[in-house]
Parts: sequence; structure tokens; C-alpha cells
Amino acid sequence: MRTKSRRSGSFIKSIFIVALILMMSHLLYSQSILSGLGIEVGGGHNQLFWKAPIPTPQSQNISANRTDLSFTPTARINYHLDITNPVSVIPFIGYNQFGGKNKLSNGYQEQFWFDAIECGVSGMYSVGDIAFGVGLKANYNLKVTGHWLGSVNMGLSANESWHEEDQTSLFTRWSGDAGARVSYRYDHFSVNLEGWFGITELQTGLFSPATIRENQYRVLLGYTL
Repeated sequence: MRTKSRRSGSFIKSIFIVALILMMSHLLYSQSILSGLGIEVGGGHNQLFWKAPIPTPQSQNISANRTDLSFTPTARINYHLDITNPVSVIPFIGYNQFGGKNKLSNGYQEQFWFDAIECGVSGMYSVGDIAFGVGLKANYNLKVTGHWLGSVNMGLSANESWHEEDQTSLFTRWSGDAGARVSYRYDHFSVNLEGWFGITELQTGLFSPATIRENQYRVLLGYTL
């Protein structure tokens, strides 16, 4: 288990290194050091999938997913590297919040939010003003916060208030995602749709043998020099 965790951590950190090398090398050797530098801001919907086995002869799994509609922010800088027309590479680094929330029929609500620094790279193929691509990214999870309102069994009582707790120690510091991206570009501006899907385990082992993964869907508005 520890060997697998170390390998996963090394793979995720390598995404950071590759993205930063690509960005810095082009900055150093480009004729115009700012040309291609961009910023993207926006947000999207998150889903946190939480599954644990039930100790029964049927080996069933129980899911406690946090997949209700949510909106969390993303802000990052990127660099457009034209490899050869129509292929380009976009390394990026920035802040992202992900996680998920759920509300039961009795009124009980539960939320988990990860505040993370993300770094990755997307490979793009352009057809006119539209570009399609896939990518990999790593997340350094700064903090994980849990929020609860009410009780799972009892629901909400009168004058119920939210309870908040730091859950960082229960989750991994590093996680990784694979994703897809579609962009529409007009002059220096762009509208970008992304989907990111967790490829590493989010929990440290304290919930073992449960599995926790996440999906993120985003809309980002961009400006490129």
C-alpha cells in the first residue's frame, strides 16, 4: 500500500515538473516573452464519489456520494505553446476548489471542499477557432473542510446551524486527474469547457477499504496576450 502511494505521489509531482519546464523553457527562448501568456477564471460543478464495502456474504458496496449541484471557483495562468499548426500545448498553474455536497430528504446536509493548487498540461488540436484536447493535472491539496447541517438520522432541529471541521489529515496531499477540454477562441479571448476525472485515491487509508474519487466540470473565460 505504501509503495503504491509513493509511486502515485511521484507520478503526480512529475506532472507539476513537466508543466513548469514547458512553461519556463518557452518563456526563456520566445522572441516575445509575454506572447502566449494567458489567464483563465471561472468555476464549475463538482462530484465526490465515496464507496465502501458492506461486510456481507454478497460483498455489496454502499455509496455515500456528494454529487448535488455545486459551484466552486478556479483561477489560473497558462501559456500557449504552438508546436506545429494545428497542434499546441498549454501548461498551466493556479488555484482550484473541488469536492462535493449532498442533501438528504430529512433536510440533513453534508459538504466536503478541497482547496488546491493545481498544475498540469493540455494537448490541443485546432480546427479554425475551435480546439479540442486532453490533459493531465496534479493537485496539491492545501486544506479539506467538512461542513454538516443537522443529523443523518434526525434531520434538522429548530435553530440548527452549520458545523465546520478541518478534515485535511484524512485525505491525501497529492491527487491527480485526467481530462478533456474544448475551447472557442475569438481574438485574444476564449471560452473553455473542461471535464476532469480523478485517477488517484483521495483518502489516506483511514477509511480503507473505502474508495474516494472526484469529477470536476468547468466553464472558464480566458484572455491570452
